[in-house]
Amino acid sequence: MISALRAAPVRRVLPALIPGLTMLVLGLLGATRSVLSWDEIASVDVARRSVPQIWDLINNVDGVFGPYYMFLHFWDAVFGQTVLTVRVPSILAMAAAAAVTGELGRRLFSPLAGVVGGLILCSIPNISRYASEARPYAFAVFVAALSLLLLLMALDKPGWVRWLAYAISVVGLGVAQLIALTAVGAHFFVVLMRLWKPERTPVDLDDERDGKSWSSRKLFLWWAGAAAVGAACIAPIVIMGSGQHDTQLTWVPPLTVKAVRYMPTGLTGQAEIAWLIIGLAVTAAWFRARNVAVVALAALVPLVVVCLVSWHGPSFWVARYVLFVLPFAALLAGVGLVRALPEARTLPESGALPEARTLPETRPWGRYTRIAAVLVLIAALVYPAQWEVRGKTVKNGTDYRTAAKIIKKRQEPGDGLLFSPGNRILRPGVYYYLADAPYTPKDLLIRKDAADVDSLYAAEWPGTPDRVESATRLWLFTNKAKGDPLELRTDLRDLLTEDYTRTQIWRMKEGTLALYTPKSSS
Repeated sequence: MISALRAAPVRRVLPALIPGLTMLVLGLLGATRSVLSWDEIASVDVARRSVPQIWDLINNVDGVFGPYYMFLHFWDAVFGQTVLTVRVPSILAMAAAAAVTGELGRRLFSPLAGVVGGLILCSIPNISRYASEARPYAFAVFVAALSLLLLLMALDKPGWVRWLAYAISVVGLGVAQLIALTAVGAHFFVVLMRLWKPERTPVDLDDERDGKSWSSRKLFLWWAGAAAVGAACIAPIVIMGSGQHDTQLTWVPPLTVKAVRYMPTGLTGQAEIAWLIIGLAVTAAWFRARNVAVVALAALVPLVVVCLVSWHGPSFWVARYVLFVLPFAALLAGVGLVRALPEARTLPESGALPEARTLPETRPWGRYTRIAAVLVLIAALVYPAQWEVRGKTVKNGTDYRTAAKIIKKRQEPGDGLLFSPGNRILRPGVYYYLADAPYTPKDLLIRKDAADVDSLYAAEWPGTPDRVESATRLWLFTNKAKGDPLELRTDLRDLLTEDYTRTQIWRMKEGTLALYTPKSSS
């Protein structure tokens, strides 16, 4: 009896604890190996600005990322701006997302389904990738899972405290990522489904805590009010973001059938695990449980909404923008796997009663072993992709780290540094990785820092001889890995070919670094 009482709390904690700790380990594993992406460079560049400078920037561009920039500004003020410290918040958020996924599984299905669903989420390569990304996507994944959990808790035991918590989670959705608000559309259908065919009575639900009677209509109004309050709190971000669409999303291509077909692979980072999850999720759907429908709505409604909006208007069809549906897809897959490997049953002996066929096996370790074996196979399946997402140059952008290492090793006092014109990331990227250098080459063409012009782009002087003559040697860093680097600096071509000799050139991912020495000294 005592052992059973002790086991009950453990069964409640393990479904969240096991996936959460697993994701924490995976997130920290190789967290500093890859070069910061161009978006991460933007994050650290903005975070080092003052609060008024960040405010001026987000009123001009990147308004939807304003809350994250403000958070990272204060985080960096405490913990510094190393590669690890700027990525730790996302690692913690993704670990929390895995824990909440496990808890959702426990509440809706069983402790085992929660553990398996959470571990399948951990296995997804892009979950690891964006866990170590200094951007708000991991926060969106966490808040999306948390908001559904809080909604279900409020529906099960209504009360103003729980509805307030849910409203705060809706605010969190918009703060983390505006597109994550499409999750509220899924919540709408979840509420309707719960009220249309509730588990207790169709008219009244009793709040066991305060004894109040909650009618279906009252529950719906409380949900609508909580969602509306949450949405109203983030209205300024919505207005700010909608006004900046022309500068934010012009790079997103129009939605095509091919893009829709590719989305499962884009979401997970590997085609094999994507279709395995889909297959297991379909298996779960065959059981027709109402709770399966709840999770399926959370996974599918945001995708459908984003698809429809992108089809008829500006496209938002980018995999990382809808990454927050993965906890629900993984949980469905976990349910499918657990139910596909049911608990073994005892076989009746000769002459035994027919009821013996329904008795569960007293030692279910055989079932656990089978499920563990499948999870090991999944781990083997995703291992190559998990290693790939930790590659040194796997993230979007130029290899600023390699360029900075070369400059630090070979620079001399009096050197000058030139960049491709009109590039917003090369300058902050290479200077971020030069931060620990005893000195750095002078930025010859910068007129005003990006922070001083409320932009992500620095204001530059034209490339004229009088602007570079103060330097003894010239470093040219471009965002093109092939060809002559002067193709991107035509304003200085004559000067650098007539008066300078290109003494060395280095190629790297999406970039070229060249060193030019005056002919008189070469």
